[in-house]
Amino acid sequence: MNEDSEGWPNDREILEEKLSAKIPEIVKEVKKAQKSTIIKRKCPSNGCGKVTAETSREQIEDYTFIYLECGHHIIFDSKQVKADIWETIESMNGNRPRNYQIEGAKFAEKSPQGWMICDDMGLGKTIQALIYLKVHPEKWPFMVVAKAAITQMWLRQILNWLGINAQVLETSQDIPLYPGVTEEIEFNAFVISVDTLSRSKWVDIPDMHKGIKTIIIDECQTIKAESAKRTKAVRKLCEGKEVGALSGTPIDNHAGEYFNILNILRPTWVYARAPFLREWVEVHPNGRLGGIRRSKLPEWKRRTAEFIIRRTKKDVDIELPTFDIQYDFVHLGKEVAEAYNKVYEQFDDLYSGTSDTNMSGMERQTNLLGFMSRMRHIVGVAKVEACVDEVTEFLDSNDRKLTIFTHHVDIAKMLVAHINFACQERGIPGPLHYHSGLDSKSRQDVLDEFKGNWTPLANDETITDTTQISFLDNSPRIMVASTQAGGVGVDMHWCQDTIILERMWTPGAEKQAMGRFSRIGARFKSVLVKYIIAIGTIDELVSTISERKVAAMSSALDNVYVEYLQSDFMQELMHELHKKGRMKTWSAS
Repeated sequence: MNEDSEGWPNDREILEEKLSAKIPEIVKEVKKAQKSTIIKRKCPSNGCGKVTAETSREQIEDYTFIYLECGHHIIFDSKQVKADIWETIESMNGNRPRNYQIEGAKFAEKSPQGWMICDDMGLGKTIQALIYLKVHPEKWPFMVVAKAAITQMWLRQILNWLGINAQVLETSQDIPLYPGVTEEIEFNAFVISVDTLSRSKWVDIPDMHKGIKTIIIDECQTIKAESAKRTKAVRKLCEGKEVGALSGTPIDNHAGEYFNILNILRPTWVYARAPFLREWVEVHPNGRLGGIRRSKLPEWKRRTAEFIIRRTKKDVDIELPTFDIQYDFVHLGKEVAEAYNKVYEQFDDLYSGTSDTNMSGMERQTNLLGFMSRMRHIVGVAKVEACVDEVTEFLDSNDRKLTIFTHHVDIAKMLVAHINFACQERGIPGPLHYHSGLDSKSRQDVLDEFKGNWTPLANDETITDTTQISFLDNSPRIMVASTQAGGVGVDMHWCQDTIILERMWTPGAEKQAMGRFSRIGARFKSVLVKYIIAIGTIDELVSTISERKVAAMSSALDNVYVEYLQSDFMQELMHELHKKGRMKTWSAS
Protein backbone atom coordinates (compact mmCIF):
# COMPACT_ATOMS: atom_id res chain seq x y z
CA MET A 1 0.00 0.00 0.00
CA ASN A 2 1.35 3.42 -0.92
CA GLU A 3 1.85 6.13 1.64
CA ASP A 4 1.82 9.89 1.41
CA SER A 5 4.75 12.16 2.18
CA GLU A 6 4.19 11.91 5.93
CA GLY A 7 4.04 8.11 5.98
CA TRP A 8 0.25 7.91 6.34
CA PRO A 9 -1.77 5.35 4.36
CA ASN A 10 -3.30 6.70 1.17
CA ASP A 11 -7.01 6.81 2.03
CA ARG A 12 -8.04 6.85 -1.63
CA GLU A 13 -6.22 3.55 -2.30
CA ILE A 14 -7.84 1.96 0.76
CA LEU A 15 -11.22 3.06 -0.56
CA GLU A 16 -10.46 1.77 -4.06
CA GLU A 17 -9.40 -1.63 -2.71
CA LYS A 18 -12.60 -1.94 -0.74
CA LEU A 19 -14.78 -0.74 -3.60
CA SER A 20 -13.23 -3.10 -6.16
CA ALA A 21 -14.25 -6.08 -4.02
CA LYS A 22 -17.75 -4.77 -3.37
CA ILE A 23 -19.03 -3.48 -6.73
CA PRO A 24 -22.19 -5.67 -6.85
CA GLU A 25 -23.19 -4.74 -3.30
CA ILE A 26 -22.45 -1.05 -3.90
CA VAL A 27 -24.83 -0.84 -6.86
CA LYS A 28 -27.64 -2.18 -4.68
CA GLU A 29 -26.77 0.10 -1.75
CA VAL A 30 -26.60 3.25 -3.90
CA LYS A 31 -30.00 2.49 -5.41
CA LYS A 32 -31.41 2.12 -1.90
CA ALA A 33 -29.75 5.39 -0.84
CA GLN A 34 -31.51 7.28 -3.62
CA LYS A 35 -34.85 6.58 -1.97
CA SER A 36 -36.26 8.42 1.05
CA THR A 37 -33.80 8.59 3.93
CA ILE A 38 -36.38 9.05 6.69
CA ILE A 39 -35.32 6.56 9.34
CA LYS A 40 -37.92 3.86 9.80
CA ARG A 41 -37.19 1.44 12.60
CA LYS A 42 -37.68 -2.21 11.71
CA CYS A 43 -38.50 -4.69 14.43
CA PRO A 44 -35.26 -6.55 15.25
CA SER A 45 -37.04 -9.71 16.45
CA ASN A 46 -36.28 -12.86 14.51
CA GLY A 47 -38.96 -13.60 11.92
CA CYS A 48 -40.55 -10.14 12.16
CA GLY A 49 -38.63 -7.30 10.48
CA LYS A 50 -41.72 -5.12 10.06
CA VAL A 51 -41.47 -1.33 9.92
CA THR A 52 -43.07 -0.42 13.21
CA ALA A 53 -43.69 2.39 15.67
CA GLU A 54 -43.37 2.75 19.42
CA THR A 55 -46.49 2.36 21.56
CA SER A 56 -44.98 2.79 25.04
CA ARG A 57 -41.82 2.36 27.10
CA GLU A 58 -40.84 1.66 30.68
CA GLN A 59 -37.70 1.60 32.79
CA ILE A 60 -36.95 -1.61 34.72
CA GLU A 61 -33.79 -1.28 36.81
CA ASP A 62 -30.91 -0.64 34.35
CA TYR A 63 -32.88 -1.43 31.21
CA THR A 64 -35.27 0.54 28.99
CA PHE A 65 -38.07 -1.50 27.37
CA ILE A 66 -39.63 -0.05 24.20
CA TYR A 67 -42.87 -1.74 23.14
CA LEU A 68 -43.73 -1.77 19.43
CA GLU A 69 -46.95 -1.93 17.41
CA CYS A 70 -45.99 -5.32 16.01
CA GLY A 71 -46.16 -6.82 19.52
CA HIS A 72 -42.43 -7.14 20.10
CA HIS A 73 -40.09 -4.93 22.14
CA ILE A 74 -36.57 -3.47 22.09
CA ILE A 75 -34.33 -3.48 25.17
CA PHE A 76 -31.65 -0.82 25.75
CA ASP A 77 -29.04 -1.10 28.48
CA SER A 78 -29.03 2.22 30.39
CA LYS A 79 -26.71 1.10 33.17
CA GLN A 80 -24.82 4.00 34.72
CA VAL A 81 -21.19 4.11 35.81
CA LYS A 82 -20.25 4.42 39.45
CA ALA A 83 -20.59 7.90 40.90
CA ASP A 84 -16.96 8.20 41.98
CA ILE A 85 -15.76 7.89 38.37
CA TRP A 86 -17.22 11.31 37.56
CA GLU A 87 -15.25 12.90 40.39
CA THR A 88 -11.93 11.88 38.81
CA ILE A 89 -12.50 13.44 35.39
CA GLU A 90 -9.89 16.02 34.46
CA SER A 91 -8.71 17.44 31.15
CA MET A 92 -5.09 17.41 30.05
CA ASN A 93 -4.80 21.13 30.88
CA GLY A 94 -6.05 20.54 34.42
CA ASN A 95 -9.69 21.61 34.11
CA ARG A 96 -12.53 19.69 35.69
CA PRO A 97 -16.13 19.69 34.44
CA ARG A 98 -18.68 21.67 36.39
CA ASN A 99 -21.46 19.91 38.26
CA TYR A 100 -24.16 20.75 35.73
CA GLN A 101 -21.92 19.45 32.91
CA ILE A 102 -21.57 16.14 34.73
CA GLU A 103 -25.37 16.06 35.12
CA GLY A 104 -25.71 16.59 31.36
CA ALA A 105 -23.36 13.69 30.68
CA LYS A 106 -25.28 11.50 33.13
CA PHE A 107 -28.49 12.44 31.32
CA ALA A 108 -26.99 11.14 28.06
CA GLU A 109 -25.98 8.00 29.91
CA LYS A 110 -29.64 7.30 30.74
CA SER A 111 -30.75 7.75 27.10
CA PRO A 112 -28.68 5.26 25.10
CA GLN A 113 -31.10 5.22 22.17
CA GLY A 114 -30.24 8.87 21.47
CA TRP A 115 -30.12 12.20 23.30
CA MET A 116 -30.03 15.94 22.75
CA ILE A 117 -28.34 18.61 24.88
CA CYS A 118 -29.87 22.01 24.13
CA ASP A 119 -28.20 24.13 26.81
CA ASP A 120 -27.71 27.85 26.30
CA MET A 121 -24.65 28.86 24.31
CA GLY A 122 -21.59 29.10 26.49
CA LEU A 123 -22.48 26.33 28.95
CA GLY A 124 -20.11 23.76 27.46
CA LYS A 125 -22.16 21.27 25.44
CA THR A 126 -18.96 19.98 23.80
CA ILE A 127 -17.47 19.14 27.20
CA GLN A 128 -20.63 17.30 28.26
CA ALA A 129 -20.57 15.08 25.18
CA LEU A 130 -16.86 14.32 25.59
CA ILE A 131 -16.91 13.46 29.29
CA TYR A 132 -19.84 11.13 28.58
CA LEU A 133 -17.66 9.37 25.99
CA LYS A 134 -14.70 9.46 28.38
CA VAL A 135 -16.46 7.32 30.99
CA HIS A 136 -17.97 5.08 28.30
CA PRO A 137 -15.11 3.91 26.06
CA GLU A 138 -17.36 1.05 24.97
CA LYS A 139 -19.14 3.72 22.88
CA TRP A 140 -15.98 4.16 20.78
CA PRO A 141 -15.20 4.56 17.92
CA PHE A 142 -17.24 7.75 17.59
CA MET A 143 -17.64 10.41 14.92
CA VAL A 144 -18.38 14.12 15.35
CA VAL A 145 -20.31 15.84 12.55
CA ALA A 146 -19.87 19.60 12.77
CA LYS A 147 -19.57 22.75 10.70
CA ALA A 148 -16.29 23.08 8.82
CA ALA A 149 -15.26 26.11 10.83
CA ILE A 150 -15.07 24.18 14.10
CA THR A 151 -13.52 20.85 13.15
CA GLN A 152 -10.16 22.02 14.53
CA MET A 153 -11.84 23.04 17.78
CA TRP A 154 -13.26 19.52 18.13
CA LEU A 155 -9.84 18.04 17.36
CA ARG A 156 -8.30 20.03 20.22
CA GLN A 157 -11.10 19.27 22.67
CA ILE A 158 -10.98 15.53 21.97
CA LEU A 159 -7.25 15.53 22.69
CA ASN A 160 -7.72 17.71 25.78
CA TRP A 161 -10.54 15.69 27.40
CA LEU A 162 -9.99 12.16 26.08
CA GLY A 163 -6.23 12.19 25.54
CA ILE A 164 -6.52 10.67 22.05
CA ASN A 165 -5.88 11.93 18.55
CA ALA A 166 -8.80 12.17 16.15
CA GLN A 167 -8.82 11.73 12.39
CA VAL A 168 -10.20 14.80 10.63
CA LEU A 169 -11.84 13.76 7.37
CA GLU A 170 -11.07 16.88 5.35
CA THR A 171 -12.12 15.74 1.87
CA SER A 172 -14.78 13.46 0.43
CA GLN A 173 -11.99 11.03 -0.53
CA ASP A 174 -10.97 10.44 3.10
CA ILE A 175 -12.49 7.43 4.82
CA PRO A 176 -12.69 6.70 8.58
CA LEU A 177 -9.79 4.47 9.61
CA TYR A 178 -11.37 2.80 12.63
CA PRO A 179 -9.91 -0.42 14.11
CA GLY A 180 -10.08 -3.25 11.59
CA VAL A 181 -10.08 -1.10 8.44
CA THR A 182 -6.31 -1.08 8.06
CA GLU A 183 -3.38 -2.39 10.06
CA GLU A 184 -1.15 0.61 9.40
CA ILE A 185 -2.99 3.14 11.56
CA GLU A 186 -6.34 3.38 13.26
CA PHE A 187 -8.40 5.92 15.17
CA ASN A 188 -11.21 5.78 17.70
CA ALA A 189 -12.38 9.35 17.11
CA PHE A 190 -13.32 11.10 13.88
CA VAL A 191 -14.31 14.65 12.97
CA ILE A 192 -15.99 15.56 9.70
CA SER A 193 -17.78 18.65 8.48
CA VAL A 194 -21.42 18.20 7.53
CA ASP A 195 -20.70 19.42 3.99
CA THR A 196 -17.80 17.01 3.51
CA LEU A 197 -20.03 14.21 4.75
CA SER A 198 -22.69 15.12 2.19
CA ARG A 199 -20.12 14.68 -0.62
CA SER A 200 -18.57 11.46 0.71
CA LYS A 201 -19.48 8.27 -1.17
CA TRP A 202 -18.58 5.95 1.70
CA VAL A 203 -21.59 7.12 3.71
CA ASP A 204 -23.82 5.36 1.14
CA ILE A 205 -22.19 2.03 2.02
CA PRO A 206 -23.11 0.80 5.53
CA ASP A 207 -20.11 -1.56 5.64
CA MET A 208 -17.78 1.42 5.38
CA HIS A 209 -18.96 2.90 8.69
CA LYS A 210 -20.52 -0.01 10.53
CA GLY A 211 -17.62 -0.04 13.01
CA ILE A 212 -18.49 3.46 14.29
CA LYS A 213 -20.72 3.13 17.33
CA THR A 214 -21.64 6.69 18.29
CA ILE A 215 -22.38 9.85 16.29
CA ILE A 216 -22.28 13.35 17.80
CA ILE A 217 -24.11 15.98 15.70
CA ASP A 218 -22.96 19.45 16.65
CA GLU A 219 -25.19 22.42 15.79
CA CYS A 220 -27.95 19.97 14.86
CA GLN A 221 -30.19 22.86 13.74
CA THR A 222 -28.37 22.67 10.39
CA ILE A 223 -30.09 19.32 9.75
CA LYS A 224 -33.47 20.78 8.85
CA ALA A 225 -34.12 20.70 5.09
CA GLU A 226 -35.45 17.20 4.49
CA SER A 227 -34.35 17.00 0.85
CA ALA A 228 -30.88 18.50 1.42
CA LYS A 229 -27.85 16.31 0.75
CA ARG A 230 -26.47 17.01 4.22
CA THR A 231 -29.69 15.80 5.89
CA LYS A 232 -29.76 12.59 3.84
CA ALA A 233 -26.07 11.91 4.52
CA VAL A 234 -26.44 12.42 8.28
CA ARG A 235 -29.45 10.09 8.36
CA LYS A 236 -27.54 7.35 6.53
CA LEU A 237 -24.59 7.70 8.88
CA CYS A 238 -26.75 7.65 12.02
CA GLU A 239 -29.01 4.71 11.26
CA GLY A 240 -28.44 1.88 13.72
CA LYS A 241 -26.03 3.91 15.90
CA GLU A 242 -26.32 5.84 19.15
CA VAL A 243 -26.71 9.53 18.35
CA GLY A 244 -26.07 12.57 20.51
CA ALA A 245 -27.24 15.98 19.25
CA LEU A 246 -25.97 19.35 20.46
CA SER A 247 -27.47 22.78 19.86
CA GLY A 248 -28.37 25.96 21.67
CA THR A 249 -30.87 26.82 18.94
CA PRO A 250 -32.36 23.64 17.43
CA ILE A 251 -35.21 25.61 15.89
CA ASP A 252 -34.54 28.45 13.43
CA ASN A 253 -37.90 29.15 11.89
CA HIS A 254 -40.66 26.88 13.19
CA ALA A 255 -41.28 23.84 15.37
CA GLY A 256 -41.69 21.65 12.30
CA GLU A 257 -37.94 21.77 11.93
CA TYR A 258 -37.66 19.52 14.95
CA PHE A 259 -38.77 16.63 12.73
CA ASN A 260 -35.43 15.61 11.17
CA ILE A 261 -33.44 15.42 14.37
CA LEU A 262 -36.32 13.76 16.26
CA ASN A 263 -36.63 11.18 13.50
CA ILE A 264 -32.91 10.42 13.90
CA LEU A 265 -33.11 10.23 17.70
CA ARG A 266 -36.52 8.52 18.06
CA PRO A 267 -37.50 6.82 14.79
CA THR A 268 -40.05 4.58 16.53
CA TRP A 269 -41.91 7.68 17.76
CA VAL A 270 -41.29 10.25 15.01
CA TYR A 271 -41.45 8.04 11.92
CA ALA A 272 -43.17 10.27 9.31
CA ARG A 273 -43.32 14.02 8.75
CA ALA A 274 -47.03 14.45 8.01
CA PRO A 275 -48.31 12.71 11.20
CA PHE A 276 -45.75 14.62 13.27
CA LEU A 277 -46.86 18.01 11.93
CA ARG A 278 -50.52 17.06 12.18
CA GLU A 279 -50.29 15.93 15.79
CA TRP A 280 -47.76 18.33 17.32
CA VAL A 281 -47.27 21.54 15.33
CA GLU A 282 -49.50 24.61 15.26
CA VAL A 283 -50.63 25.54 11.75
CA HIS A 284 -51.82 29.11 11.26
CA PRO A 285 -54.66 30.14 8.90
CA ASN A 286 -52.17 31.37 6.31
CA GLY A 287 -50.56 27.91 6.23
CA ARG A 288 -47.43 28.81 8.15
CA LEU A 289 -46.14 26.49 10.82
CA GLY A 290 -45.81 27.78 14.36
CA GLY A 291 -44.80 26.31 17.71
CA ILE A 292 -45.99 23.22 19.52
CA ARG A 293 -49.78 23.04 19.81
CA ARG A 294 -51.03 24.55 23.06
CA SER A 295 -53.11 21.48 23.89
CA LYS A 296 -50.12 19.17 23.31
CA LEU A 297 -47.53 21.03 25.39
CA PRO A 298 -47.80 18.88 28.54
CA GLU A 299 -47.48 15.67 26.55
CA TRP A 300 -44.68 17.15 24.42
CA LYS A 301 -42.76 18.04 27.54
CA ARG A 302 -43.29 14.57 28.97
CA ARG A 303 -42.31 12.74 25.77
CA THR A 304 -39.13 14.76 25.22
CA ALA A 305 -37.99 15.03 28.86
CA GLU A 306 -36.38 11.59 28.81
CA PHE A 307 -34.03 12.38 25.92
CA ILE A 308 -33.82 16.20 25.57
CA ILE A 309 -32.24 18.35 28.26
CA ARG A 310 -32.04 22.13 28.22
CA ARG A 311 -30.61 24.47 30.85
CA THR A 312 -30.45 28.21 30.52
CA LYS A 313 -27.75 30.31 32.14
CA LYS A 314 -30.22 31.13 34.90
CA ASP A 315 -30.72 27.43 35.65
CA VAL A 316 -27.11 26.59 36.45
CA ASP A 317 -25.02 27.72 39.39
CA ILE A 318 -22.51 29.67 37.35
CA GLU A 319 -21.86 33.33 36.76
CA LEU A 320 -21.69 34.12 33.05
CA PRO A 321 -21.55 37.59 31.50
CA THR A 322 -24.86 39.24 30.64
CA PHE A 323 -25.41 41.40 27.56
CA ASP A 324 -25.51 45.18 27.68
CA ILE A 325 -27.16 46.01 24.34
CA GLN A 326 -26.90 49.51 22.93
CA TYR A 327 -28.10 51.03 19.66
CA ASP A 328 -26.30 53.81 17.80
CA PHE A 329 -28.64 55.42 15.27
CA VAL A 330 -26.89 57.20 12.44
CA HIS A 331 -28.02 59.49 9.58
CA LEU A 332 -26.50 58.59 6.27
CA GLY A 333 -26.73 61.88 4.41
CA LYS A 334 -28.46 63.17 1.31
CA GLU A 335 -26.29 61.42 -1.32
CA VAL A 336 -26.77 58.02 0.33
CA ALA A 337 -30.50 58.62 0.66
CA GLU A 338 -30.77 59.42 -3.05
CA ALA A 339 -28.90 56.24 -4.06
CA TYR A 340 -30.97 54.19 -1.63
CA ASN A 341 -34.30 55.64 -2.78
CA LYS A 342 -33.48 54.98 -6.43
CA VAL A 343 -33.20 51.26 -5.69
CA TYR A 344 -36.21 51.39 -3.36
CA GLU A 345 -38.42 52.79 -6.12
CA GLN A 346 -37.48 49.86 -8.37
CA PHE A 347 -38.33 47.47 -5.54
CA ASP A 348 -41.65 49.14 -4.78
CA ASP A 349 -42.74 49.30 -8.42
CA LEU A 350 -42.19 45.57 -8.73
CA TYR A 351 -43.72 44.73 -5.35
CA SER A 352 -46.87 46.81 -5.91
CA GLY A 353 -47.27 45.60 -9.48
CA THR A 354 -47.02 49.03 -11.12
CA SER A 355 -44.03 48.07 -13.26
CA ASP A 356 -44.79 46.48 -16.63
CA THR A 357 -43.36 42.98 -16.44
CA ASN A 358 -44.14 39.46 -17.57
CA MET A 359 -41.95 37.85 -14.92
CA SER A 360 -42.84 34.49 -13.44
CA GLY A 361 -43.47 34.30 -9.71
CA MET A 362 -39.97 32.95 -9.11
CA GLU A 363 -38.35 35.68 -11.24
CA ARG A 364 -40.33 38.36 -9.42
CA GLN A 365 -39.28 37.01 -6.03
CA THR A 366 -35.63 36.81 -7.10
CA ASN A 367 -35.63 40.41 -8.36
CA LEU A 368 -37.31 41.69 -5.19
CA LEU A 369 -34.63 40.01 -3.09
CA GLY A 370 -32.00 41.48 -5.37
CA PHE A 371 -33.29 45.04 -4.82
CA MET A 372 -33.42 44.43 -1.05
CA SER A 373 -29.86 43.15 -1.08
CA ARG A 374 -28.68 46.24 -2.94
CA MET A 375 -30.39 48.52 -0.40
CA ARG A 376 -28.80 46.55 2.41
CA HIS A 377 -25.37 46.87 0.79
CA ILE A 378 -25.73 50.64 0.22
CA VAL A 379 -26.57 51.06 3.90
CA GLY A 380 -23.70 48.79 5.00
CA VAL A 381 -21.09 50.72 3.02
CA ALA A 382 -22.43 54.03 4.32
CA LYS A 383 -22.10 52.85 7.94
CA VAL A 384 -18.39 52.03 7.64
CA GLU A 385 -17.35 55.58 8.54
CA ALA A 386 -19.49 55.57 11.70
CA CYS A 387 -18.03 52.20 12.68
CA VAL A 388 -14.44 53.38 12.20
CA ASP A 389 -15.19 56.37 14.42
CA GLU A 390 -16.44 53.96 17.11
CA VAL A 391 -13.29 51.86 16.79
CA THR A 392 -10.87 54.79 17.07
CA GLU A 393 -12.67 56.03 20.17
CA PHE A 394 -12.50 52.49 21.58
CA LEU A 395 -8.76 52.19 20.95
CA ASP A 396 -8.07 55.51 22.69
CA SER A 397 -10.24 54.86 25.74
CA ASN A 398 -9.29 51.37 27.00
CA ASP A 399 -7.04 48.32 26.58
CA ARG A 400 -9.77 45.75 25.80
CA LYS A 401 -10.50 43.80 22.61
CA LEU A 402 -13.31 44.37 20.12
CA THR A 403 -14.98 42.13 17.54
CA ILE A 404 -16.94 43.62 14.63
CA PHE A 405 -19.45 41.43 12.78
CA THR A 406 -20.21 42.05 9.11
CA HIS A 407 -22.04 40.29 6.30
CA HIS A 408 -20.58 41.59 3.02
CA VAL A 409 -16.99 40.68 2.14
CA ASP A 410 -16.18 44.06 0.58
CA ILE A 411 -17.48 45.92 3.63
CA ALA A 412 -15.27 43.77 5.88
CA LYS A 413 -12.25 44.56 3.69
CA MET A 414 -13.03 48.29 3.81
CA LEU A 415 -13.19 48.13 7.60
CA VAL A 416 -9.93 46.21 7.86
CA ALA A 417 -8.17 48.80 5.67
CA HIS A 418 -9.47 51.83 7.58
CA ILE A 419 -8.86 50.28 11.02
CA ASN A 420 -5.39 49.15 10.00
CA PHE A 421 -4.51 52.79 9.24
CA ALA A 422 -5.84 53.85 12.66
CA CYS A 423 -3.76 51.13 14.35
CA GLN A 424 -0.61 52.17 12.49
CA GLU A 425 -1.07 55.74 13.70
CA ARG A 426 -1.14 54.40 17.27
CA GLY A 427 1.75 51.98 16.83
CA ILE A 428 -0.29 48.88 17.63
CA PRO A 429 -0.92 45.66 15.64
CA GLY A 430 -3.52 45.93 12.89
CA PRO A 431 -6.90 44.17 12.87
CA LEU A 432 -7.42 40.48 12.20
CA HIS A 433 -9.93 39.23 9.63
CA TYR A 434 -11.90 36.06 10.39
CA HIS A 435 -13.92 34.94 7.38
CA SER A 436 -15.35 31.92 5.58
CA GLY A 437 -12.51 31.85 3.05
CA LEU A 438 -10.14 30.52 5.73
CA ASP A 439 -9.78 26.79 6.32
CA SER A 440 -10.42 25.46 9.81
CA LYS A 441 -6.75 25.56 10.84
CA SER A 442 -6.29 29.15 9.64
CA ARG A 443 -9.42 30.19 11.50
CA GLN A 444 -8.04 28.70 14.69
CA ASP A 445 -4.71 30.48 14.12
CA VAL A 446 -6.55 33.82 13.85
CA LEU A 447 -8.41 33.15 17.11
CA ASP A 448 -5.19 32.14 18.88
CA GLU A 449 -3.52 35.37 17.79
CA PHE A 450 -6.51 37.44 18.89
CA LYS A 451 -6.56 35.67 22.25
CA GLY A 452 -2.95 36.54 23.04
CA ASN A 453 -1.85 35.60 26.56
CA TRP A 454 -5.37 35.57 27.99
CA THR A 455 -5.89 33.17 30.90
CA PRO A 456 -9.50 32.01 31.42
CA LEU A 457 -11.21 32.17 34.80
CA ALA A 458 -10.72 28.89 36.66
CA ASN A 459 -13.66 26.96 38.15
CA ASP A 460 -12.74 28.00 41.69
CA GLU A 461 -12.20 31.70 40.85
CA THR A 462 -14.75 34.49 41.05
CA ILE A 463 -15.05 37.69 39.03
CA THR A 464 -13.59 40.57 41.00
CA ASP A 465 -12.74 43.15 38.33
CA THR A 466 -15.80 43.94 36.21
CA THR A 467 -14.50 46.75 34.05
CA GLN A 468 -10.71 46.96 33.67
CA ILE A 469 -9.80 44.00 31.46
CA SER A 470 -6.41 44.79 29.93
CA PHE A 471 -4.18 43.07 27.37
CA LEU A 472 -0.53 43.94 27.75
CA ASP A 473 0.99 41.37 25.36
CA ASN A 474 0.79 43.55 22.22
CA SER A 475 -1.59 41.11 20.50
CA PRO A 476 -4.16 42.53 18.02
CA ARG A 477 -7.07 44.27 19.72
CA ILE A 478 -9.56 44.35 16.83
CA MET A 479 -11.02 41.48 14.83
CA VAL A 480 -13.42 41.88 11.90
CA ALA A 481 -15.47 38.70 11.53
CA SER A 482 -18.10 37.33 9.22
CA THR A 483 -21.26 36.73 11.26
CA GLN A 484 -21.78 33.38 9.55
CA ALA A 485 -18.19 32.18 9.99
CA GLY A 486 -17.64 33.60 13.49
CA GLY A 487 -21.06 32.85 14.91
CA VAL A 488 -20.81 29.09 15.39
CA GLY A 489 -18.54 26.94 17.54
CA VAL A 490 -16.12 29.77 18.36
CA ASP A 491 -15.14 30.61 21.92
CA MET A 492 -14.20 34.28 22.44
CA HIS A 493 -14.57 34.58 26.21
CA TRP A 494 -11.60 36.99 26.28
CA CYS A 495 -13.48 39.64 24.28
CA GLN A 496 -15.81 41.98 26.16
CA ASP A 497 -16.98 44.27 23.35
CA THR A 498 -18.63 43.71 19.99
CA ILE A 499 -20.19 45.79 17.22
CA ILE A 500 -22.79 44.27 14.91
CA LEU A 501 -22.45 46.46 11.85
CA GLU A 502 -24.73 44.56 9.47
CA ARG A 503 -27.87 42.85 10.75
CA MET A 504 -28.59 39.35 9.48
CA TRP A 505 -31.75 38.20 7.75
CA THR A 506 -31.54 35.02 9.84
CA PRO A 507 -31.76 36.31 13.43
CA GLY A 508 -30.61 33.00 14.86
CA ALA A 509 -27.18 33.70 13.35
CA GLU A 510 -26.91 36.92 15.35
CA LYS A 511 -27.90 35.16 18.55
CA GLN A 512 -25.22 32.55 17.86
CA ALA A 513 -22.64 35.29 17.29
CA MET A 514 -23.46 37.01 20.60
CA GLY A 515 -23.18 33.66 22.33
CA ARG A 516 -19.47 33.49 21.50
CA PHE A 517 -18.70 35.98 24.29
CA SER A 518 -20.84 34.95 27.28
CA ARG A 519 -18.96 31.75 27.99
CA ILE A 520 -17.20 29.83 30.72
CA GLY A 521 -13.83 31.40 31.51
CA ALA A 522 -14.86 35.02 30.99
CA ARG A 523 -13.45 37.47 33.54
CA PHE A 524 -16.11 40.16 33.18
CA LYS A 525 -19.74 40.45 34.19
CA SER A 526 -21.17 41.95 31.02
CA VAL A 527 -20.55 42.06 27.28
CA LEU A 528 -21.22 45.31 25.46
CA VAL A 529 -23.10 44.65 22.21
CA LYS A 530 -23.50 47.72 20.03
CA TYR A 531 -25.71 47.83 16.94
CA ILE A 532 -25.15 50.61 14.39
CA ILE A 533 -28.55 51.27 12.78
CA ALA A 534 -29.24 53.51 9.79
CA ILE A 535 -32.37 55.56 10.48
CA GLY A 536 -35.29 55.21 8.09
CA THR A 537 -33.84 52.35 6.02
CA ILE A 538 -34.21 48.61 5.57
CA ASP A 539 -31.66 48.40 8.38
CA GLU A 540 -34.17 49.68 10.92
CA LEU A 541 -36.92 47.31 9.69
CA VAL A 542 -34.62 44.28 9.92
CA SER A 543 -33.87 45.22 13.54
CA THR A 544 -37.56 45.37 14.45
CA ILE A 545 -38.47 42.06 12.83
CA SER A 546 -35.33 40.32 14.15
CA GLU A 547 -36.11 41.11 17.77
CA ARG A 548 -39.63 39.74 17.33
CA LYS A 549 -38.41 36.52 15.74
CA VAL A 550 -35.65 35.89 18.29
CA ALA A 551 -38.25 36.16 21.07
CA ALA A 552 -40.40 33.56 19.31
CA MET A 553 -37.42 31.21 18.89
CA SER A 554 -36.66 31.40 22.61
CA SER A 555 -40.26 30.54 23.45
CA ALA A 556 -40.21 27.40 21.31
CA LEU A 557 -36.93 26.27 22.84
CA ASP A 558 -38.28 26.54 26.35
CA ASN A 559 -41.46 24.54 25.67
CA VAL A 560 -43.62 27.66 25.82
CA TYR A 561 -46.59 28.00 23.50
CA VAL A 562 -45.82 30.32 20.59
CA GLU A 563 -48.88 32.24 19.45
CA TYR A 564 -47.20 33.34 16.24
CA LEU A 565 -43.82 32.22 15.01
CA GLN A 566 -42.81 33.94 11.75
CA SER A 567 -41.58 31.30 9.32
CA ASP A 568 -40.90 33.63 6.42
CA PHE A 569 -38.73 36.51 7.53
CA MET A 570 -38.22 37.83 4.03
CA GLN A 571 -41.92 38.06 3.19
CA GLU A 572 -42.55 40.12 6.30
CA LEU A 573 -39.57 42.33 5.51
CA MET A 574 -40.86 42.93 1.97
CA HIS A 575 -44.28 43.89 3.30
CA GLU A 576 -42.86 46.27 5.92
CA LEU A 577 -40.48 47.82 3.42
CA HIS A 578 -43.34 48.51 1.01
CA LYS A 579 -45.48 49.92 3.80
CA LYS A 580 -42.84 52.20 5.36
CA GLY A 581 -41.69 53.76 2.12
CA ARG A 582 -38.54 55.49 0.95
CA MET A 583 -35.72 56.82 3.07
CA LYS A 584 -36.45 60.44 4.07
CA THR A 585 -33.74 62.72 2.74
CA TRP A 586 -34.60 65.34 5.33
CA SER A 587 -33.36 62.99 8.08
CA ALA A 588 -29.79 63.58 7.03
CA SER A 589 -27.81 66.05 9.04
